[in-house]
Amino acid sequence: MAKWIRNAAGAMWAFVALGLVIGALSLAAMACIFLIPAALIYWQISFGGLKTADADFAKTRRDRLIALLLWLPASFIQILIIIAQMVL
Repeated sequence: MAKWIRNAAGAMWAFVALGLVIGALSLAAMACIFLIPAALIYWQISFGGLKTADADFAKTRRDRLIALLLWLPASFIQILIIIAQMVL
């Protein structure tokens, strides 16, 4: 699940960039603004408290952090784009 969230956060960058040209993709970026943090919260509640020495779980925790770090600036940029479009 964390890999899926990470991929969605990476795709959000493409949605933000292409949303400037194709308006429908801007809606996909808006959906990612809400869905990615919801998925991260769900993952944290479900799996965050697990204690294991499994190497794959360590990679999963890293994927969760990378997803958050990809999502934060992309959502900020998308919100700025929306505000700019409303002002202009």
